[in-house]
Amino acid sequence: MKKFLGSAGFLAAAGVISKLLGAVHKLPLMAMLGAEGTGLYHLVFPMFAAVLAVTSGGVTQAVSRSAAREGGCAPASLKAGLVMTAFAGTAGSLFLGAASGIMAKLQGNHEAACAYLALAPAVLPSCVIAALRGWWQGRRNMFPTAVSQLAEQTVKLFAGLALAYALRPRGIEYAVAGAIGGITVSEFAAAAALLAAMFAARKRPTGPVSFRPALISTVKDALPGSLSSLVMPLLQLIDSVMIVNLLIKCGAGTEGSTALYGVSAASVGAVSGMPPVFTAAYSAALLPRLCGREDEYAKRRAAGKAMSAAFLAGIAGAAIMYAFADEIVGVLYPSGLEAAEHAAASDSLRLSASGTLCLCLLQTVTTVLQSQGRAYIPALILLGSGALKACLTAVLVPVMGVQGSAAATSAAYAAALCADAAAARGIIFGGTDIRNVLKSVAAVAAGCAAGVAAKSLPVEGCFGTCLSCGAVFLLTSLLVLLATDAFGIMGMIEEKVMRSKLFGGSSAKNSKKY
Repeated sequence: MKKFLGSAGFLAAAGVISKLLGAVHKLPLMAMLGAEGTGLYHLVFPMFAAVLAVTSGGVTQAVSRSAAREGGCAPASLKAGLVMTAFAGTAGSLFLGAASGIMAKLQGNHEAACAYLALAPAVLPSCVIAALRGWWQGRRNMFPTAVSQLAEQTVKLFAGLALAYALRPRGIEYAVAGAIGGITVSEFAAAAALLAAMFAARKRPTGPVSFRPALISTVKDALPGSLSSLVMPLLQLIDSVMIVNLLIKCGAGTEGSTALYGVSAASVGAVSGMPPVFTAAYSAALLPRLCGREDEYAKRRAAGKAMSAAFLAGIAGAAIMYAFADEIVGVLYPSGLEAAEHAAASDSLRLSASGTLCLCLLQTVTTVLQSQGRAYIPALILLGSGALKACLTAVLVPVMGVQGSAAATSAAYAAALCADAAAARGIIFGGTDIRNVLKSVAAVAAGCAAGVAAKSLPVEGCFGTCLSCGAVFLLTSLLVLLATDAFGIMGMIEEKVMRSKLFGGSSAKNSKKY
C-alpha cells in the first residue's frame, strides 16, 4: 500500500508541475493570440482528442493490465502495444491532416485549417506514448511517465511560444499554427524520453515473445477503453461544432462567436483540468493493483481510499472554481476582456464546478470497472451522457449563451457518475470511509469561507488577490484536515517521524542494550 501511495503521489506531483508549466505557457500565449486566436487554438483540440481516443484510447490501461498479468519485463505486452499504436498513429495523423479543411468549415471558421495541419503529425508520437506509459505503469514504475510529462510540457512551453511569436507577423492563424506546432514537437520529445527510459532499463524486454496472443489480448482490452475515452472528446467536439454555429445564428458573428468560445474554453480548461490530475495519477497506480493477485478485501480498501481521495480533490477544485471565478479570469487575461467575454468566462467556471467534482469521481469508478473486465459499462454510459450533453447544449446555448455548454457538460457528468457508481457500488461503497468524506467537506468549507474573507485584504491586482485567497484556502483546509486526522494523516506523520534518523536508526538500536 505504501509503495502504491508513493507511486500515485509521485505521478500526481509531476502532473501538478506539468499543469503549472502549462499555465506558464498559456498565460503569455493567450495574451499574444488574443480572444479570437485563443478560440482558434481551442477549436482544433476536440477533433485531435477524438482521433487519439480512436487510435490509442484504452491502450494505456490495456497494456498496463497485460503487463501486470504477464509479470517481469512484460516483453510481449510492450511489443503488442507498440506495433498496434504505430499503425494506428500513422493512420490517425494522415486522417487528421486530410480532414483539416472539412473540420474547419464544420466548426464555422476556415482559418482553423492551418492549425489542424500543424497538429496532425502529433497523433503518431501520442499513440506511442500511450503504449509506453501503459507498459511502465503495469510494472508499477511511474517515474518514466512523470519524466515524460515534464519533458512534454517544458518543450511545449518554449517551442510553442517561440513559434507563435515568430509567425505572428504573418497573421493570427499562422501564430496559432505555430503555437500548436510546439505541441507537435513536445509530443515527439515525450516519446523520445520514454523510449530512452525503456532502452536504459536494467532488465530490457528480451527473450522469447508470444506476440500474437498478447496483441489479440491487448486489442480486446483496449477496445472498450477506447470507446469510453472517445466520449469526452466527442462532447468537446460537439461543443466546438455546435457552440460557434449556434452563437453565429444568435447574431454574435464569426469573430465574436470564436472569441466567446475561446475565453470560455480556456478559462474552464485551465482550472478544471487541475483536480483530475490527482485522480488520474491515483487511478493509474490503482489499476495494476486491482488487476493483481491481492485478496478482495485489500482491493476494496484500495478502491475506497481512491474514491475518498478523488472526492477531496474534486470538491476542493469545485469550491475554488465557484468562489474565485472572477479573480481566476482576471489572472488568465491580465490585459482585460470585454464585459460580455468576462461574464461568459466567469459564469462558465462556476457552472463547471460541479462537473469537475463528478469527473474526478468518474475517473476512479471507471478504473474500478476496467479492473473487473467491465470497461464496456462506463463506455456505454458515457455514450448516453454524450447524447444528453448534445441535447442540452442545443437547448441551453440559445438561451444562456456560451455558458449553456458548461451547464450541459456538468449535467452530463453527473448523470454518468450516478450510473457508473450504481454499476460498481459493491466495491466502491464497501471500501469508502464516509468519515473521510465528511472531513473533506468540512475542510473545504472552512477553507472556502476563509478564502472568501481574504478577498478584503489590501492586495493589489487580480494575481495578488488570487494568490492570497488561494494560500488562505489551502492553509485553512490543510489545518482542518490535520485537526480531524482525515485519511489518517497524523498517523502517517507520526510513523514517518518515528522512523526518521532523529528517533530511529542507531539511537533506537542502542536503546535496546539498556
